[in-house]
Amino acid sequence: MTIHKNFKNLSLSLALIGFFSTQAQNADAKKMPGINLDYMDKKTKPVDDFYKFVNGTWLEKTEIPSDKTRWGSFDELRQNTDKDALAILNDAAKNPKYKANTDQGKAINVYKSVMDTGRETLKE
Repeated sequence: MTIHKNFKNLSLSLALIGFFSTQAQNADAKKMPGINLDYMDKKTKPVDDFYKFVNGTWLEKTEIPSDKTRWGSFDELRQNTDKDALAILNDAAKNPKYKANTDQGKAINVYKSVMDTGRETLKE
């Protein structure tokens, strides 16, 4: 029963994070569909090669970035998520409404401390 309750709380927390991050995004930002039909190879029959049917055009058009050894849809998703999270943190760091004792303020303080590379480190 406790595991179920913890899972339920985790699910609710993740849903709230997703909701707030979506709300924080710029209203004129390009909307990406959950399934991009342009990535599908409609010349291939799904019964012949379902993987190629679903991913064929993406596989043909996508190049592996020069600084990567591999590249896939999850790598692309992670890169986009990292960019979105960075944009949200940058916007929040500039917003005076988040007080230091709130969860948002704590996240901002951690972010600012990690990004503070101009300070000299303490020497022993």
